[in-house]
Amino acid sequence: MSSAKRKRTSPRNDSADEDDDDTPVVALPTVDFFSARSEPPKPAVATAAHEEQEDEVESEPEDESTGPQSVPPISEDECRQILRSHRLKFSYLIADPTRPSRVEKKPRKRPRPLISFHELRSLYGVPPQLCSNLASEGYKIPTEVQMASLPLLLRPGVALREEENGGDLDQTRLAPNFMAVAPTGSGKTMSFLIPAVTNILKRRQKEGLGHIHELEAVVIAPTRELAFQIMNEGRKLVMGTGLRVVLMKKGMEVNAERSKAVSLSEDEGSGGEDNEMEDGDPSESENDVKSSKSAVAKPDILITTPAPLLNFLTKHSKSPKVLPSVRTLVLDEADVLLDPIFIEQTAGVWSACTNPSLHLTFWSATMGSNIESLVQDRLESGALAPRAAVRLVVGLKDTAVPNITHKLMYTASENGKLLAMRQLLRPRSLADPSATPSARHSYLHSGLSDGARASIMRRFRAGEIWVLITTDVLARGVDFAGVNGIVNYDVPTSAAAYVHRAGRTGRAGREGVSPLLSTLRMTSPL
Repeated sequence: MSSAKRKRTSPRNDSADEDDDDTPVVALPTVDFFSARSEPPKPAVATAAHEEQEDEVESEPEDESTGPQSVPPISEDECRQILRSHRLKFSYLIADPTRPSRVEKKPRKRPRPLISFHELRSLYGVPPQLCSNLASEGYKIPTEVQMASLPLLLRPGVALREEENGGDLDQTRLAPNFMAVAPTGSGKTMSFLIPAVTNILKRRQKEGLGHIHELEAVVIAPTRELAFQIMNEGRKLVMGTGLRVVLMKKGMEVNAERSKAVSLSEDEGSGGEDNEMEDGDPSESENDVKSSKSAVAKPDILITTPAPLLNFLTKHSKSPKVLPSVRTLVLDEADVLLDPIFIEQTAGVWSACTNPSLHLTFWSATMGSNIESLVQDRLESGALAPRAAVRLVVGLKDTAVPNITHKLMYTASENGKLLAMRQLLRPRSLADPSATPSARHSYLHSGLSDGARASIMRRFRAGEIWVLITTDVLARGVDFAGVNGIVNYDVPTSAAAYVHRAGRTGRAGREGVSPLLSTLRMTSPL
């Protein structure tokens, strides 16, 4: 995703999603997604002492032995002012079980926000190579969701200001299980990838296992296109660290006894966008399985849709296999992964992650109360190490970003006009895109083959296709920097579905337009 559902202050060419080459970035002005004023106020925390510390970080050599520095103090009022100006709201889903409840009423500490990506190294102990990769990708100022989530997920003791004034800099407090509800295109992908990579690197350095590859993090996404996009961003993030980010494919096998070995159908660095059915059908052909056992890789981070991983865990075995080495489980677009379409598969993978230190995070632009209750109930009933569970809401919950122009366009219900529209949008030539190689339009849906979907995605990112007609298979997470308009030909079935559709444009603060074509009788779902 130019930002892969994560957003930074400088975009890159979308064609980079199809390979692992670095591309130059062009700086864009910093954007405040939710400010109601034309000139948002500068955070009060940017004091002279803070600026001096950033200068020191830039001038210091990036030595692996250099750890997090002493934590500069920040007052409760400063935290409240920054969080309020960016419309960041925290609440407990599950209170911290390791902290005794207090009878006296005291104001709850607000988490310390991340002001600059320089602080990742100076305050939160992010490894220098990871910081270097972030800088080379153009990350300077965090988005709202990154500002609020990264401190809690990296060093909750610092985020809650329990390590100020020379306190214990060891991360003794467990990072909370975390749910983030943040708008489309606001940078959620980097918000969960940075902590996952950091935790693996720091743990292995501490245990002297720098050259060992073991599956420690699993990221689940609902569609193959989104999973490929996350994998692409993850590989950029881990360059030079020795970690391996692998996209799970049909027939891939994980050694459940060690949770290490993975058989791939092709080299892990291949740039093909191998897509799968988003309806969660775990069926695979024998040819797919046989052809996938030609090479062996050992991933540290596995990106997958629910079906192929669950299919491996339950295939050819009377008792399901488990993944005891997995310490981080991320559900991207958690509301759809936990809805009736995916819930059985997602729950199966979740149950297979048996490590008592399992850390879970949930991310989406929309999150219904039923999904929140389901997550809360499962966390409370699970046999995992006790952790707090925190919910972050960025801006207004379950709404589209304000820089998208929404238009409701009524179309007459006469059959003739509607039939003409359908004939225009579904010409016979679209049935065989290869027959018209110069066509500037195409279509994509889950019924197409993996190769056809990959080809269409590459052509659209490269600008060879100008108009892409698609179903909701591309409604979630997939990022195209050049798309400035989304036409809703069919009325979505829910407000959440519309938010995600419209969210394919207006990303990273860019302007976008989302017209909705509707007849009077079609407006009832919204």
